[in-house]
Amino acid sequence: MRKLIVMGALAVLLPLQGCGEGALSKELSSRESSSSPPVSAAASSGLPVASPDPFKTVDVVPRLEVTAGGETVAARMSSYCWTEREKGVGQCADAATGPTIENVKSKPRVRAGDFVTLAWSVEPPDEMHVTVSFPYEERPAEAIETAGSTIQIPAGEGDRLFVITATWPGGTVPYYFGVSASGDEEADALRKLAWDAIPKGDRASVVDDWREAAVSVRDVGEAGLSAVDGDGKLIRIPGNGADRFISVTFRTTQDGMLGPMVAVFDRTTRELIGWLLRY
Repeated sequence: MRKLIVMGALAVLLPLQGCGEGALSKELSSRESSSSPPVSAAASSGLPVASPDPFKTVDVVPRLEVTAGGETVAARMSSYCWTEREKGVGQCADAATGPTIENVKSKPRVRAGDFVTLAWSVEPPDEMHVTVSFPYEERPAEAIETAGSTIQIPAGEGDRLFVITATWPGGTVPYYFGVSASGDEEADALRKLAWDAIPKGDRASVVDDWREAAVSVRDVGEAGLSAVDGDGKLIRIPGNGADRFISVTFRTTQDGMLGPMVAVFDRTTRELIGWLLRY
């Protein structure tokens, strides 16, 4: 009789215990399935989701390639800051040193008077300033005029370091590159002809060595130019907007009042035409 009572009690307790565990298991399972990570919940509710990479960077900083002496090289950048306002991002880069010829890995070989071509990875800058320095020489840096996308190698031999400061709406970036220049025999011959044509009394006003006089090709322009010939007579150099001549420019102590002395040579015959009027 006692055995039957015990077995009956067990029969009642076992189903109750199983029901309790099953209910608890179902409740935990329900809670786990209803919970989700915050990001997933935000995504499912249509709220903004945090970017996996919150550190945005600028996509493009303009690059510059330079072609000189038949060789194309990439110009180096100095310290700059660049901002893309539409994207709300920006960056700054600090160079360890300023532009130096020692930092230039490749220096194309050119001749004095040659032209260097600039090629930008984006639209050309809104403003651009170019200077050239002469490492290892006691010669001050010079500002260089640009003609569109070209600049001219100044007179003389040796290494030349060009610094181009370019400005866009996104910022101002300094670039630099170097070339190794050799002398131009034809330019030297024109300098000698022009120097010999200067009256000896006027040579004392020339401030630089005549061998460093700037030699360049110039447009005559539609209006033409006024000059004086070797005899001091006033002459007119006509032009139609396309004619050019070669000039040799000597800086003088009177440049502030009269301007430099500029000899004019025929581009084809290399004959001395005369001297541009000084004012």
